Amino acid sequence: MTAPSPDITHSLLLQVIEQISGLDHRVGHLQGQNNIIITEQQRAAEGRKETHDRLRKLEQSASGSATTLERIAPLVEAHETTYQRGIGAAWLWRILWGLLAGGSGAGVLWLVGKLTGHA
Repeated sequence: MTAPSPDITHSLLLQVIEQISGLDHRVGHLQGQNNIIITEQQRAAEGRKETHDRLRKLEQSASGSATTLERIAPLVEAHETTYQRGIGAAWLWRILWGLLAGGSGAGVLWLVGKLTGHA
């Protein structure tokens, strides 16, 4: 076997260096992408933390609202009962007024008929 010529060795070394350079470029590109991914994950984690904080605040205010609702509910029910009774009383008054007015009108007509002799 003969020793490889210096030109082939030199050519092979240049190819290896080019491939290593290409790999180095690709590794750098992957590192950049990894940095972007890590940054996005950190931003997402901060967003989730803010969302959880807002939810906790809502839960705390909701528990306060529940207490307020428990306190106000009987008052609203009492007001609704009074309101409905008022509506019922108004309808009863209208019916009685109609009956009294109709009965009075019929009584007046009957009396006029008796007095004039047309009845």
